[in-house]
Amino acid sequence: MNTGGYELEVIELNQRFGSHQVLKDVTIRVRRGEIYGLLGPNGAGKSTLMKILLGMQRPRSGRILLCGAEQSRETLAQVGGMVELPGLWENLTGAEHMAIHTRLRGTPRERGTEELIRFGLGDARDVKVKKYSLGMRWRLAIGIAMLHRPRLLVLDEPTNGLDPGGIRQMRDLIRALPEEGTTVLISSHNLPEIAQICDRVGVLAEGRIVYEGPVAGVGYQGDLEEGFLRLVEAAKTRE
Repeated sequence: MNTGGYELEVIELNQRFGSHQVLKDVTIRVRRGEIYGLLGPNGAGKSTLMKILLGMQRPRSGRILLCGAEQSRETLAQVGGMVELPGLWENLTGAEHMAIHTRLRGTPRERGTEELIRFGLGDARDVKVKKYSLGMRWRLAIGIAMLHRPRLLVLDEPTNGLDPGGIRQMRDLIRALPEEGTTVLISSHNLPEIAQICDRVGVLAEGRIVYEGPVAGVGYQGDLEEGFLRLVEAAKTRE
């Protein structure tokens, strides 16, 4: 779904660690109400970009517009997300996690129960996290990220390590979020999975965006994987 306008604009973003430039003039635009896929091989800079978008790192240069305004503490309050699976307390239950995070965020306590039910954890609310499967842990983490009803949700590789059933559950959960008013930016190196979830994609290779547009546009003669590999190889030869 696309309701028009941009929820996120990244403009000529650069990041460097020592002599290594990780991001090079990265520009992407995520439309309001869409699921946008950030696609790239391991080491392309996806996690670095996600951390910058969530305010966990500061870029060397460039601009970030969140919900139409320059990135700030106020705009970051409209963003939820996670880079890699966040730490959870093994000996606490799902309900106890939600109670802690609703208090930290100043949101109504009953919202934690609502999120547990919405993400299929209602029956496991009183089960300790150490007994949760990886898929259940991801769903709990996303539920925590959604407690404050963010306008933009940023997810870094949320299907990593999941079995086929867990991947399907995660896919269905992500697809439903735009209907509830949340725009989604999801990173992955899994092209088939991105193709099933996302409205548009940006391909990040060697720290640069080498393609942005519909998923089908990545393909070469109708072959998505071949097209993706060609984009990645072309980026290497340019460096």
